[in-house]
Amino acid sequence: MRALVSIFSALLIIISLYQLSFTWFVNKHESTIDAKAKRYVNSLYPAGTQKYPGDKEAQADEIGTDTTRNRVEAAAPTVALDQLKAQVEAYRIKASPR
Repeated sequence: MRALVSIFSALLIIISLYQLSFTWFVNKHESTIDAKAKRYVNSLYPAGTQKYPGDKEAQADEIGTDTTRNRVEAAAPTVALDQLKAQVEAYRIKASPR
């Protein structure tokens, strides 16, 4: 009986480590993709110090305002939510009894 419990425990540990390895690989991949996305956004929408290298006033204005980068990041969830609402409304219209 003791051998059976030991074998079962060892198998459970191996299976758990196997499943946890997927989490490690996915997290590594997501962090790589996140870094690439940040570099891409930074190349498209440079910071105020890069846009106005000698003008401190323009750099300060850029920091205090809602920059294009912030608008792009903030708009993505809103757009997805609006699309979802439209799909739900279209479904309600189709599904409503006449």
